[in-house]
Amino acid sequence: MSQTFPGGAGPAGWDPVAQPSETEQQTPTGSPVYEPRGRDFAGENGKWDQEHWIDQHVDLALFVEQGSVKSAPEVGHTLRQIQRLNPVTIQADVEDRIKQALSRLLETPVIEILSIDAQVPVKGQLRVAVVYRNLRTNRTTNFARTYNAYR
Repeated sequence: MSQTFPGGAGPAGWDPVAQPSETEQQTPTGSPVYEPRGRDFAGENGKWDQEHWIDQHVDLALFVEQGSVKSAPEVGHTLRQIQRLNPVTIQADVEDRIKQALSRLLETPVIEILSIDAQVPVKGQLRVAVVYRNLRTNRTTNFARTYNAYR
């Protein structure tokens, strides 16, 4: 029989620690969504938005310029290294550079590129749209971004 005291379940407020309850084991659903423009992860109320790791790899390869991450200099694109935005050759040049940036994923293969579109809307800007299929989730995604071609 346990005794109770005015300050708790024991003398001078002493209270034995209760047994911890069982915790739920949760596996993450994916990788946190990285927002390169803000250099932070996306999310609200203390929870990060999730995306498949393959989709995150594509996002980072097409957002990060090759050589800008010192610990992984081979990661990223070389789109800003295009010397001339010639409307005649730009499509082939961009396709080669996109395939180079995504070469690991294409060789494995975990993605399939459905289309690559390159446009020069104004002088000094390059607009690129890549439609690819994640072969693990069978989901098609459209990636579009405008790059300033000259530094």
